Amino acid sequence: MDSLRAGIQKTQHHLRQVHTQASGSQPARLSKFPASSRVGWQQVCHKQHGATGQGADRRTGTPHAKGPHQSQLQSRTAARRLGAGASRQPQAGDCPSHPERSNHRTGQVGRERSGTNSQIHWTASFEHLRGSGKFHHETGGPPAMSKPTGLLSPRGETGWTSRDATHLLWRTQFGASAHEIKRATTEGLAKTVNRLLKDQPETEEFRTVEPLLRSAALDSGNIDNLKAWWLHRMHYTANPLRERLALFWHNHFATSNDKVNDVAAMAAQNDLLRRESLGSFRRLLHGMAKDPAMLIWLDGNANRKRHANENFAREVMELFSLGEGNYSETDIKQAARAFTGWHVRKGQFWFNRAQHDFTDKTLFGVTRNLDGSDVVELCLAHKSCPRFLAFKLLRAFVLEQPTAAQVGALAARIREHNFEMTPIMRKLLTSKLFYSPTNRHALIKSPLQLVLGAFRALGGRPDLSKVAPLLAQLGQDIMAPPTVKGWEGGRLWITSATLLQRNNFAAALLSNQLGRIDTSRGVVDQFAELLLARDLPASRKRLAGYLKEAEGDPEERLRGVLHLITTMPEYQLT
Repeated sequence: MDSLRAGIQKTQHHLRQVHTQASGSQPARLSKFPASSRVGWQQVCHKQHGATGQGADRRTGTPHAKGPHQSQLQSRTAARRLGAGASRQPQAGDCPSHPERSNHRTGQVGRERSGTNSQIHWTASFEHLRGSGKFHHETGGPPAMSKPTGLLSPRGETGWTSRDATHLLWRTQFGASAHEIKRATTEGLAKTVNRLLKDQPETEEFRTVEPLLRSAALDSGNIDNLKAWWLHRMHYTANPLRERLALFWHNHFATSNDKVNDVAAMAAQNDLLRRESLGSFRRLLHGMAKDPAMLIWLDGNANRKRHANENFAREVMELFSLGEGNYSETDIKQAARAFTGWHVRKGQFWFNRAQHDFTDKTLFGVTRNLDGSDVVELCLAHKSCPRFLAFKLLRAFVLEQPTAAQVGALAARIREHNFEMTPIMRKLLTSKLFYSPTNRHALIKSPLQLVLGAFRALGGRPDLSKVAPLLAQLGQDIMAPPTVKGWEGGRLWITSATLLQRNNFAAALLSNQLGRIDTSRGVVDQFAELLLARDLPASRKRLAGYLKEAEGDPEERLRGVLHLITTMPEYQLT
């Protein structure tokens, strides 16, 4: 007990230092907490062999200073690029650790910045917190297809509780307020999901402020202003699932303004992602094939009749529709010819007939004068496409490492609904799989979920000009993903560097450096309930008991409790 108490006091001292560094002011006096109520943050992970997480320098652990070419197109294995006679192609069931990938422009072999080859170790207590499932280091692709099962059978309304509502809203929004949870609990599962999937009228304030922020971004040509506009939408919209899916698609079709360097083009792409977020993946994939920002990002203008550039064709297959191992190098070359002449002129898609290859191409057994639209349709018709999309959706909304059976079940529904996202998401969000105990509190919150979720739960109004830089420090710089693969997420969100930043965020949040929050007793009670809506160790339950005690300075006690909550390992999970 003495050693535990000493460890807690040491942790509290560290948290006070973090708070002081972040706020420049004195933190709540955590040492006043009764010994039985003190809750220390147990470090979640540490790095080995230079693992520093997404967007960080492998040697120093500091974020890269991004230039226009730093995050571009490192996505091919050297052996496959050179056509070497590899004895075995990657299979869909493989979980590669992303070996060396060659640069499209130089052919030089390099390593991605995401840290996927790193050893990340978790403490036993953190593994316990996220349930009986296991995190897997490999996140390279879906397991092999299996026959659909009843895994997506409906959960039904029986036994629907506030815990179920909390789980649903935190997975489909950027956090949830006590009012939203109460409403979802009262409405029940089906009605809540229907409301999330159907466009709701925006508030008068939103309809007034949102277009002003967008105009300011476009008029200034400043990408930071565009980021603030999108963050405003995420936090204040009446349609949070649409924004949550827009972010999912932004990661799927990862495009960085670091190279595009065109705020209007990035805004137009963002509109497309949002418009089809609950619409048709088919329309979305066709739209992205003609999207100016995407074509700039993946060198569309360099794809000419006599000198085909394979960048875009390769990513359409590997990252957007099929996944590694489900196409050949010949398929890439043929598809690249079909996309020749798909250029950008004056900020708009332009079919440059003079640079298009009108001769026959052969792709997936089909031979004719194929163009880019034909390539998209052939990819959608490929048996691997629904499985690839199912794997991505399950990783984002349900669990980090889906099984073959789970992927197969959702893939069958994707094909059945012809890639229409609304019925697909309804099936997923009302399924027993989604609410399985092993899948609750099993995903690490992304920086956006962590930051906006805290403001939403506390009824806060974030200073959006400060939130975007904070997100970049935490590893999620929106509209500037680290590679063409986007953010791999999962446990790569947590490194020794980002863990410190997460603690700094908690301190800055409570000192109102990032915007206003409500620290009244009722709100803090509700915030604790959001965290404690699960079975926790006795020490965590004692925190709730301490929150209800009447002694001590109220403001100091409430802010101290909030600081401890937001730095707990449990709070990092959703």
